[in-house]
Amino acid sequence: MKLSDILQPILEKREAYKKKLDSIFTKAKETGEPQIIRQWMDECDEKDLDCSFDNIIEYAMPDGTRKIKRIHCY
Repeated sequence: MKLSDILQPILEKREAYKKKLDSIFTKAKETGEPQIIRQWMDECDEKDLDCSFDNIIEYAMPDGTRKIKRIHCY
């Protein structure tokens, strides 16, 4: 087995993800609205809140930046 056989699927996945990300940022720029890149759940990051978990959303912003928003779920 060649190294290129091992790396090829990884490189193809990276390229597909990059194209998808570029498409999301293009849509954010065209619409002027943030677009969701991904979202997931994690433990609450605030010690003083009675919160079970946080819903985390990563946005592509129209200016080309990324923004992460945490929403506490009670």
